[in-house]
Amino acid sequence: MPNPARDFYRALDTELRLLEESPEDPRYVEILQRTPEKDPILNLAQNILFEDSQSVNLLTGFRGNGKSTELRRLKWRLEGQGCVVALIDMANYMLFSKPVELSDFILSLMMGLTEEVHAKHDLEGLTQSYGERFIRFLQSEVNFEFSAELSGVGLGMSLKNDPAFKASLQQALRGHYSRVTQQAREYAGEIVAALRTKYDDPELKLVLLVDSVEQIRGIGMSDEAQQIHDSMLELFYGQANNLKFPLLHLVYTIPPFLRPLMPSIGKAFGNTVVSWPNLHVRKKSGADDPEGLALLEEIVARRYPAWRDFFGREQLQRLGRATGGDLRDFFRVLRDALIAASVTADGVTDAIVEQAENRLRREHLPIAIEDARWLARVHDSKGVELESIQALPVLARFFDNNLIMNYLNGDDWYDVHPLLLDEVRRHRED
Repeated sequence: MPNPARDFYRALDTELRLLEESPEDPRYVEILQRTPEKDPILNLAQNILFEDSQSVNLLTGFRGNGKSTELRRLKWRLEGQGCVVALIDMANYMLFSKPVELSDFILSLMMGLTEEVHAKHDLEGLTQSYGERFIRFLQSEVNFEFSAELSGVGLGMSLKNDPAFKASLQQALRGHYSRVTQQAREYAGEIVAALRTKYDDPELKLVLLVDSVEQIRGIGMSDEAQQIHDSMLELFYGQANNLKFPLLHLVYTIPPFLRPLMPSIGKAFGNTVVSWPNLHVRKKSGADDPEGLALLEEIVARRYPAWRDFFGREQLQRLGRATGGDLRDFFRVLRDALIAASVTADGVTDAIVEQAENRLRREHLPIAIEDARWLARVHDSKGVELESIQALPVLARFFDNNLIMNYLNGDDWYDVHPLLLDEVRRHRED
């Protein structure tokens, strides 16, 4: 039986991966590429195409703002230029809730390389996966005990799902970073050589798009949370040289909480860090950005052309303002309103829109007074207001929970979630 409200609801699936099968997905809406010089994805693509033998590029962005979709656009663009491109979702290979070290990060990266390139391209002459090679390395060079039945696949699964195994492997590999890096570089070089032979192209480029790294994060203010954030700083600053691979072109996604240190991190890698910001629905002054609100309307229309059967234009824009240009939250409040309207059978009323806003607001409340005062400083300055590196876990929590949002209008700037401004202002006045 036809159910338009249900169809609209499903069209707003926040996990829907656009560009999965076609670079011309009709649901996709161009945003920053309308002004190409400001488009981070085009800049990344050109940098990779201009580089010769290798490169490392860094992309940051908040969860839910479309960054993973844009990485797929980068993949299609580079493939159109003759590159072999692997999009590696590190969530499939890493345990994100524990500190990361160079050894397990490289192991996870190479496991992804095996699965996405070695296996999918059926490379002749490479008889061992990286996991199998790594087990042989553990047996011959590292004093590390493990089950005799452990396979390359089992190694990856244990690393991702078993915190005790990960910790013991990290401990065993300390002091072996140089050898771990060397072995990974040798394997990556063999992959590139095999691809060039297979496709008869001596200049073929292999590009790895390493997604979801920004999701490695601690929770709260625990000692372990501090350790996780310290480990990310050490990985992308202290170990930058070990994350470069001859013959590979890499794009690493990195957490936005490292933003205050990104000039130094970019310098360590030899490239600037580029950001994929939230949709620009508001200006620094707090006034609406009509172009950004129009883009939100177009995004909804591409997914469900008959959206006006449910929402008025002002209602849609109101929810766009309330979610600050965060696409995931925007879809969530629209879906919430559709559910409420279907229950009452009265359509989407202004009261239902307000109810959807209030539910989203309650997810972020209460706010500790100390946090509210920090957020007030962010709202006033449009910067992150980080007073010390030791406070990075707090900044990470603000970013992860969408208390602070990132925009781009000439320069990067930040502001507090629109639904929390009244609460933040109240504490600033205190």
